Amino acid sequence: MSNSFNISALFEIAAVKTVVDANKIAVDNIHDTDLPAVKTDTGDIRNDVTAIHDTDLPSVKTFVTAIRETDVGNIMVNINGTKAKVDANKLVIDDIHDIDLPAVHTRLTSVEATVSFIRNPDISAVKTVVDANKDSIILLFNALDSIYSDQPFLTVANDAIIASADTQRLTVSASYEKLKEIKTIFSGEYRISFDLKATAGFTAYGRIYRNDVAYGTERSTVSDTFETFSEDLIFISGDLVQLYLKTTDSENAYCLNFRLKAVKGTFPLSAQVVID
Repeated sequence: MSNSFNISALFEIAAVKTVVDANKIAVDNIHDTDLPAVKTDTGDIRNDVTAIHDTDLPSVKTFVTAIRETDVGNIMVNINGTKAKVDANKLVIDDIHDIDLPAVHTRLTSVEATVSFIRNPDISAVKTVVDANKDSIILLFNALDSIYSDQPFLTVANDAIIASADTQRLTVSASYEKLKEIKTIFSGEYRISFDLKATAGFTAYGRIYRNDVAYGTERSTVSDTFETFSEDLIFISGDLVQLYLKTTDSENAYCLNFRLKAVKGTFPLSAQVVID
């Protein structure tokens, strides 16, 4: 029985030794491999923490300080500037509300009273004014009647020719010279046209005058073939409608076909050619 106990104990001891040996191998691996690796990782982590502490945190601090010292100040300046503008606009709005609107209301009230008077006139007052100025009013109507009895027809610009000075004329003058002239008989609007050309390589200028005073738009051409210009202008009876020309460098400027054009219903119109 004692032998049996001893054999069993030997097996148990051997099993324990196997476990111990295996644990020793595991401990050796931890000591030889895992602990150095953990030490290395710990060193790396320490280096990272040191870099954060020594480099990144100061940069963050500098950035935050810059924001606090510069950006916040600029933001406050902008806020204060915006507030000043809002305050100024409030003053303008207050002025509009307190001053301008009441003034507009006062003026509108005055206009409304005037409109009311116009719409509902005091007939007796009007009659009093007319009676007091009756003689002057009669003289005015007689004068108007006299004017319109002399000139009952006002012309309208049209392409119907009523007078023409078609002869070709020329000038070498560097200042405006009168080359054409037609005298109106009727008052109204006329379409004035003329043909203009220059010597090749130079410029010719033409312009409508009224009673020797520049009246129409200045025209010009560098073409050595005739170019037609036309313009609608107002004249009264007896006006002199004139064409003036000038040129550059004493070279010839030419004109022809100076014409007045107008209509008034079927009434026969005419004008007097003074310079053809």
